[in-house]
Parts: sequence; structure tokens; C-alpha cells
Amino acid sequence: MALNFKRHLAPSPGRVNATAWVAAFVLLIAMLVSVDPAKASTKTFTVRGVTYTRTVHSPNRLAELSRARFTISIAPTVLSAGHNGVFQFNSTLENFVDMANAPIFGSTVNNNGNDYQTIGDCTPSFVNYSACGSLVIFKDGVISKVSLPSTLPLDQHGLAVDDNGNYWGLIASEKKCDSTFLVCGPDPTTTQYIDCQVVNFTSEGKILGTWNASDHLPISEIKTSKWLNDGFYVGKIADPFHCNSVDISDGKILISMRHTDSVYIVDQHSGSVISKVGGNDWKGISLHNESINQSNDITSGQHDAKWVNENEISIFDDQTLNSYPARGLLVSLNWNAHGFRILRKFSDPFGSNSYCTGSFSNSPTVPTFWVADWGCSKSGLTVFTNFGTPIVSIGISDISSNQVFLTAPFAAVKYQLGYKARISSIQ
Repeated sequence: MALNFKRHLAPSPGRVNATAWVAAFVLLIAMLVSVDPAKASTKTFTVRGVTYTRTVHSPNRLAELSRARFTISIAPTVLSAGHNGVFQFNSTLENFVDMANAPIFGSTVNNNGNDYQTIGDCTPSFVNYSACGSLVIFKDGVISKVSLPSTLPLDQHGLAVDDNGNYWGLIASEKKCDSTFLVCGPDPTTTQYIDCQVVNFTSEGKILGTWNASDHLPISEIKTSKWLNDGFYVGKIADPFHCNSVDISDGKILISMRHTDSVYIVDQHSGSVISKVGGNDWKGISLHNESINQSNDITSGQHDAKWVNENEISIFDDQTLNSYPARGLLVSLNWNAHGFRILRKFSDPFGSNSYCTGSFSNSPTVPTFWVADWGCSKSGLTVFTNFGTPIVSIGISDISSNQVFLTAPFAAVKYQLGYKARISSIQ
């Protein structure tokens, strides 16, 4: 695929400053106007042994949200063969249905136009990963599966489709440690590590190409000391990168790695890392933070990095191991100045960080609302306005039964309300 990004001439400094001030003023006014003075309300109810809490943060926004024609699709963290459901909410999170549109609570939803893809037939591996055998496609209320060959054991963390209809995914590639390669960390008894492998393949499972983090990232990218007691080792296997999302746009691959706190932009054709956001400073590669007095190291254990357009990306920032709330980020990339700027933050209204997973996205057809799935957190899922005002949330506050359809077989995600929440417009 040929690169076709447009080059933009740098405007004069005076125009840059004027434009920046105007944009900041407009954004400030919009955010002030978006503040909802009405009092938030909370409702708690138990269904099938699961206690849900629905919180309306902005009652005056509910009418606008109810008129928005979209659904929110989610799936279990690990979609196993006997657990192959895709679940849906309506826009106001009042109706929640299974893949047959049977209500779990509330009533049925309009899923005409829904388009959601994920990975299924998964078997957990290395505790934090899985090997999956199919693509799961949910479109217009109909679910179908495409089997993949055993040579393509996709991990559940990431899936993307390019303009040619080909797929991009991740594989947890187990490799032997080299005594001269410090990627395996300080434990001398560690003999293997999990490489981050990005794979490009057709819908029939034919592999078109692969990319490995160990071939392209310097050892200085790995944050061994930070993650040493929090996921760096899985038994005697090192997990120095922990890839958790992949996306593709116009020849640029976007890859998120939890254990480097970084999102990388990679040239599809050469495999070279063009630039990155977050993590340790990589001279000549790291984009500098254009916000005043702000470190480049803005993310902690982030997930779900996505292209919004050629100059903007969205990131779910878990803020794992930090005392700050998890948040969705809308980030502007300044290619000419080799910098980035956080345009908007969408913070967890309950103030919690997230231990793992999570997602943050909108839809090109529904650009005025965003949805954050807070990952390994009781906060659940929140719908926001385009300017970061939370409208409504729903989360799991208690589980009294082991027969829970949305939980993965990991204790850490016991309260997780699904995975990879995505907005689809309806007709």
C-alpha cells in the first residue's frame, strides 16, 4: 500500500499562535457550555447473579443521547469456543442484550447496521495472552465465524482491518533468551520471553507479513524495573513488551505496548519505527509533548491505540500503578514539529485507575460521542460527549455467581464489563 499522507507546509509563527489561541478559546467555551448542573443519579439492580450499577452523570444530556442512533458492542476478554457471544447496549445503557438480541436487562435493541469484529475460539496462554482460532463477525444482528489455520494463533488483544480488506493482528511469539540480550530481565533462570509479533493476513488466513518488536526496539525502551513485580514475568517467561493493540492507516501501523508505556508508529513497508508517544525518551523517535511543563511520559500501561485521522490518534490510558484515574486521550500529532499535544481527556468519573485491558473510541459515523470501557475496574463503561463530559455509566459492583457470561478466567478481570467496546451507527 503506497503512502498517501498529505504534506502540510508549516504556517508562520504568528499564525500558529493566533490559531492556537482561537482553538483553545473555542474549546474552553464548548467545555463550559457542556457542563451539566443537574444532579447525578444512580440505580443498582441484580440480574442472573450479577449486580449492576447504572449512573447518570448528566441527566440533561440523556435526551440528546437517546436520539443518537448507535449501539455499543462488547465481547468477553477471552472469547472461547463455548463462550462465543457478542453483547450490545443501546446508546443510553438502559438495554443490554446477548447476540440473539435476548434482553439481559431492559429490552431489545435496534442492531440494523451494527458492524463489530473480534477474535474467537481462544485458549488462554501465558496467563496474559491467548491463542485463538477464528474471526468473529457480528453484522446487522447476524453473527458468523471464519476459522483460521493453526499457523495463525492470534492473541485476543488486537485486530484491525485495512483498506484492502486484509487483517492485522498480534501473536504472542515465544522465543529463547540470548545471554547477550537483556530483554529477559535480571532473573538468570529465565530462559524464554514473549516477543511482540504483529501479523498481516488475509481473511483466508494467509500470512502476508510479520513484524517483531525485538528486531526494531532498543533495549532502552523496556521498563524492567517498573513492571518487574507487575507482569514482567509470567512464571519463568519474560514479557518485556506486552503488545495490546494494533491499527493501520495509509501505510502507518500503530502499536501499543503496555510494558514500555508507549504507542509506536511504524512504517508498513520498511518496518522502521517512525515515531512514538509516551514511555522512555528515544532520541530522534520520541515525539515531544508540546503542552507546557508536561513530560513526554504521559501514559502508564495504556491500551487500544487507534487512528482517528491522519493527524490524530486515540488512546486508552489505564494509568496502571499510578494514583491518577484511567482516561481516554485524544492526541494530535504535529508531524512538522515532531511533537504531540493532548487535545482532550476523558477521565473515569469514579476516579479509578485500571489494572489491565480497556478501550476508548468513537465512530466516524457517530463522531459526537465517545465510549470508554474501563477494563479491569468496577467503573465498567462510560459514554461521553465529544468534549469529555460523562453522560452515563454502567458497571458491575458485585458478583454472587460463577455463571457470569462476561468475565474472563482471570481473577484480575473479575469485575470487567466486557472488552473492546465499539460504537456502530444503526439504520
